Amino acid sequence: MRLFPGHDTTGALWGLALVCLVGSARSHTLPQRTAILVHGCHLEADGWEQAVWGDIPSQRMGRLPHAALLALREDAVLMVLGTGGSARGGIYEGEYTLQYLRRNLPRLYAFDAVRDEGINLAALATLVEDISVCETSSKNTIEELEEAGKLFARAGVNRVILVSSPAHLPRCLKTAVAVFGAAGYRPTLFSSPCETCFSGCEAEDVVVIEPPHRGDRDKSMDGSPLALHRLAARALRVPAHRKLSFASSLDALLRHHTDSQTTGDHKGVGSSVSTLNSEHDGLVHSAKQGASNTRSETSPTNLTEIDMQST
Repeated sequence: MRLFPGHDTTGALWGLALVCLVGSARSHTLPQRTAILVHGCHLEADGWEQAVWGDIPSQRMGRLPHAALLALREDAVLMVLGTGGSARGGIYEGEYTLQYLRRNLPRLYAFDAVRDEGINLAALATLVEDISVCETSSKNTIEELEEAGKLFARAGVNRVILVSSPAHLPRCLKTAVAVFGAAGYRPTLFSSPCETCFSGCEAEDVVVIEPPHRGDRDKSMDGSPLALHRLAARALRVPAHRKLSFASSLDALLRHHTDSQTTGDHKGVGSSVSTLNSEHDGLVHSAKQGASNTRSETSPTNLTEIDMQST
């Protein structure tokens, strides 16, 4: 399998892939039908064009070029662009983003990797026109995945690739596992990050808190509402008008219980506010994937795969 590889300055493939392979005879007998979900980016987000299109000087591709090339190479039958969470000039986010992609496809040759590979932009433009659908009824990531899942299921899609920025995609993948599973839709699920993030953010800024599961953990906290992942989930539901005071209190509490001088982790109240300002399904990774025979491998593509047919 060959998905679009990113390139560093030496032209080498970048990115490690975590591939979760769960045996399923059904997944090997169905005809492969691939779809791509390009997660929406709020139109007022700082660095919107860098996140969505990319950064030409550094040759880093954003969500749209990355998704368009994936669609070409993976023979996608459907590409959904979300959402309706923001609008500009009366045009909702999903539709605005699709229009932007159509207008800017000729600019793809500004990326050396596209030009050097000799991608046929006319053929790519035709493919994008044929398979792209904008989804504008959703207002957040959960709803976006619910609506996209319905479109995928109706189209007989059994292989889904999520595309977003590195700092956004971990939450999208966690939410997709929960949303698709709750709906009884079980495709083989991939995540493929582009190379650009929101302004001032990188993948290492993402915080993932999963329920403790190691055999040597302190089991006295099992099932407790005071378990860290449950406390974090509650923190993300603090009302907007109370977030600053909550963050200040939390910062003082953390100062009391930790030594910020030795850990080097303290970044002040501003950092706490930015984390708490995420959607309520935010950075807490608590989905139960139930894959007892899961194994991980490295691969020369920036790809994560989950076979949901066995979850």
